[in-house]
Formats: sequence, C-alpha cells, structure tokens
Amino acid sequence: MNDYATHLLALLLCYIGLSDLNFILRNDMAYFASVYPVRTLSMFAFAGTAYFSSNPFMQNGLNMTIAFIEVALGYCIYEGVQSELRVEALEKQRTD
Repeated sequence: MNDYATHLLALLLCYIGLSDLNFILRNDMAYFASVYPVRTLSMFAFAGTAYFSSNPFMQNGLNMTIAFIEVALGYCIYEGVQSELRVEALEKQRTD
C-alpha cells in the first residue's frame, strides 16, 4: 500500500475517533444510537467490497482487519447504547 494512502487512512480513522469525543464527553446516547447502525452497515459494505474486489489495494489484510474490528466494535457499542437507552426509559417510566 502506498505511504500516502496509509497516512490518509490513519488521519481518517483519527478524525472519526476525535469526532466522537465531543459526544462521549456530553454523554449523548441518542447520537450513538443514530450513528452506529449506519457506520456498522457501511463497514459491512466495505468488508464485502474488500473481500470480493480484484484490486490488490482493496483486497489486503489491513482493510479486512480494520473492517472486521469496526464491525465488531460498532455492533458492541450499538448494543450497549440500546441497552442503556432501554434502562433509562424503564427508570423514567417507573418515576412517572
């Protein structure tokens, strides 16, 4: 893989992580509930494209590793956020 492409990928992943930092500090669960299904679905699509592509820059171990980790973590984060929102809804229902 080209050094420039590797640097661009690193900057993109860093930007995605830093863009979530604001919402983590604000404890905004609605943001994560809305963004993580889209991210997980896009990473499924990226993994499928990387797996079935004949381009050697797409079909390599780095892309598959990143896609697999993103899909796994995205699913875990989404499930955690959904359970947190269910608990908050139940607590709100009990107090009403």
